[in-house]
Parts: sequence; C-alpha cells; structure tokens
Amino acid sequence: MLIRRERDGDISAIDAVHRAAFARAEDAAEPAEVAATPAEVAATPGQAAAAHAQVATTPGQATATPAQVATAPAENPTAPAENPATPAEVATAPRQNATAPGQVAAAHAQVATTPGQNAAAHAQVATTPGQNAAAHAQVATTPGQEAAEPAEVALVHQLRADAAWMPTLSLVAEVLGRVVGHVCLTRAGVGPYPVLALGPIGVLPEHQRAGVGSALMHAALGAADALDEPLVALLGSLEYYPRFGFQPGPRLGIFPDNPAWTSHFQVRPLTTYEPGLTGEFRYADPFYAL
Repeated sequence: MLIRRERDGDISAIDAVHRAAFARAEDAAEPAEVAATPAEVAATPGQAAAAHAQVATTPGQATATPAQVATAPAENPTAPAENPATPAEVATAPRQNATAPGQVAAAHAQVATTPGQNAAAHAQVATTPGQNAAAHAQVATTPGQEAAEPAEVALVHQLRADAAWMPTLSLVAEVLGRVVGHVCLTRAGVGPYPVLALGPIGVLPEHQRAGVGSALMHAALGAADALDEPLVALLGSLEYYPRFGFQPGPRLGIFPDNPAWTSHFQVRPLTTYEPGLTGEFRYADPFYAL
C-alpha cells in the first residue's frame, strides 16, 4: 500500500471512494471504513486500535511523512471499518441512519463527517456540517427513484474550490495502482488561530478492515505535523479516534461552534501546539453549506 498526495487524475477515483464508502456506511449492517466529516461522527463500540506505524499518538511526537507512506499489512482485520466523521453528524447511537452534517456516524474506520448531522451514523462515515440525518446517502423512498450521491462527494469538490483547501494535505491510499482510500485536512480555526479539520475520509468497502483507514490517518497527522500545524480537529467516534491521539476538545478549552457537536468533538495536539490555543472551533464554509 502506498499513501501519497492527491493528483489531478485521481479526482474521479476519489469520488468513487466516497460514493461507495458513504453509501455502504448508510446501508450496511456493520461499520464501514469511511472517514468522517463534521456531521457524521461514528460512535461504534468495540473499534480495535490497530495503528500503522509512523504517527506519534501523543502531542509532540513526530508522525509519518506527509506524502508517500508505505504501510504494513492490515491491522486488526476483524475490527470495524475505518471512516472519520464531520462536525454535523454526531450520532449518539450506533447505526441510527446517520446522515450528512449532524450525523455522528460510527466512524470506527475513519469516516470523516460534516458538521450539523444528527443521525447516529453507521460505522465510520465522514459527514458534513449542517446535513440532517435523513440525507447522508439520500436514498430515494419512491420506487424507481435513484439514490442521490452521498454529500461527501460534493463536499470534497466544494472544498477544492475553497480557500481552506490544502493540496499537500489531500492524500490517497493506493493498492496495486488503484486508489482505494482518501482523506483530506482543510484549514479551520480556533478563534484567531489557524488549525486543521480532518474529513471526509473514506475507504472502498472491499478494502476496509485492512488497515487502509489507519494508514491514511497516520499519514495525514504526520503531514500536518511536518508542516508545523498546531492541531487537528474532527467529529468522530470516542472509541476509534483516541488511538490516534485525539481527545475531547473541551478538555483543552476548545469547543465547536455548534454545541450539539460537543460530545463527539475531538482534537489532536501536534508538536507546535501551545496551551493558550483555546476558543471556538469553526470548519471551512463548505461544511456548513451542505
């Protein structure tokens, strides 16, 4: 497996990753390895900590290199999929039809989610802020209708066009020349201080439970640390993300701008973090537009 920066030719493959990962997380009876955005915060119990090497889990430790991080075989193959969540999706009960922002998707395997989603998400699906639980995969309820694309697909495109986009921090996992996973970190803020938000992150269903999500997490945190970023924040599983050094934001005096996200809002201090970095956290605007 190879972890590298996103290239222009990867866009359609990245769309396919999030399309499959988030649709799976909505419909599957088990966690899917999808990164969570602010809304889909996975809260699935029993997520095993299999961590690939190359990322310090405590503040100040150097993590994996930003670009290409070769990883070892899958960690804890029996563990739930890897998917991070976003600010809005902070689901409180595993598998409650988590949807876009506000959904606390069960982000065991790195399901990035977006802020604003309230539905309890399946395992590991990143969500986007502002999305209401009924819409993560937006499955049509009328016979003959086709399900709309998961919000994360459009979110990544909107983030690329936003000033918050950081090309060096949009990473893909490649297996035998095929893109099988993606994660991005974008500019966010804590009061006047620039920080990073993680999500969405997704892994193709057939490559979940193979350590891909963990490898992406380690590489993303390592890249952020190498760029002297002070902190990374996300909304996600309280059982999955602590293995990567994340802890409740309020513990460090950092709170999301939507109080509903507080229970699953977590931060990861990096080497340049200073205790004075406190205040209200805010995602990039695209997270709130969904």
